[in-house]
Amino acid sequence: MTTDPHKALEGRVTVLERHRAVEEVHRIHILTQLSGIEGTLKWLSRLIFGALILAVIGSVISTNML
Repeated sequence: MTTDPHKALEGRVTVLERHRAVEEVHRIHILTQLSGIEGTLKWLSRLIFGALILAVIGSVISTNML
């Protein structure tokens, strides 16, 4: 029961290549998700800062009208 060393090595390389391809797809998927999260956080921070600025302006206007 001797196996051809070249066949065994070829099988191992095939498995490694398959794992590498799967990991690459996972990495691309994660980068896409992180990009979406980054965009969401950017808009969320804009909304929060905008609300704070409007609150300050509203407070200044309401105190000047009294």
